[in-house]
Order: sequence, then C-alpha cells, then structure tokens
Amino acid sequence: YPKAKHHYLILPQLPIATIYDLNYSHIELLCNLHKTANHIIQLTKLSQDCFKVGFHAVPSMQPVHLHVISKDFISDSLKTKVHWNSFNTDFFIPSENAIKILTEERSFSSLKCFSKDQVKTGDLKCNTCQEIFPTMPSLKTHLLRHEFLYTNSNCVTL
Repeated sequence: YPKAKHHYLILPQLPIATIYDLNYSHIELLCNLHKTANHIIQLTKLSQDCFKVGFHAVPSMQPVHLHVISKDFISDSLKTKVHWNSFNTDFFIPSENAIKILTEERSFSSLKCFSKDQVKTGDLKCNTCQEIFPTMPSLKTHLLRHEFLYTNSNCVTL
C-alpha cells in the first residue's frame, strides 16, 4: 500500500526480522541498502531532495525493510494519523542516521523507547510548511496545494 507517488521497500536477502536484530556486523548491509535506495531514486530521474529514505523505529511488518518514499505523500492509501506520523516524525529513522547509530552504538537498543502510541497521538504537521491539521482529510487537501512538480532534476513545491 504505497503512501506516496513513489514508495519502494528494499529488503535484504538475509532473513532479518527487524532493525533490533541488526548489529555492528550489519553495517555493510545497511550501506548497501542505502546505495540501492540512491540507485532507485536515480531511476526516477528526481532529485534526492524529493525523497525520504529510512526505517520505522517500530516496524509495521517483517522482515526488516528500508523505505524509499517521495515527500509528496499523495496517495489514496495514506489514510490515518499513524500512516502520516510514521514517516513524518522522529519515528522515521533516516538511513544515514541508522548507519551512524549502528556504527557508534553497535545496536538499535536505544530506539526501543519508541512506541506505536507516539505516532497515534502526535500532531498532523505538514512536512513542507509545518502547519498543523485536525484531521487527515484536511491535511491531504492541504498537501495537494504543495503538490510536487516533478522535473528531471528537481522537485519544487508550489
């Protein structure tokens, strides 16, 4: 169920359930996943700035997977506060940060303080202008005003 115009999942070939099963020995794996994400973005012919690449602090499914998602968030599948906040709060861990955490801390145990309740209760804040909305329908209407114009090298908001 894609949550934006471009939404891809990258799964490693190793059977790893969640980010909490990763350790220092998996740094190269994370770097390779990140390189694959960059390659996918290049194939879209859009700027890297048009995308978010990362993991959920509390995964919604197994196995471990890296999200590559465009920042437009225009999708009929984007329906709930949990959907929105899982990509637009600290609950979403950029892959560069994940690599840094694993390098410095050797595991993701410091992230276990996150809970799914945090994404249920957080504000619906626009990822472009930071305006807060009371409902998903009002946020989605607003997002259409920020509709991204895709060009060969950039994405520009209106």
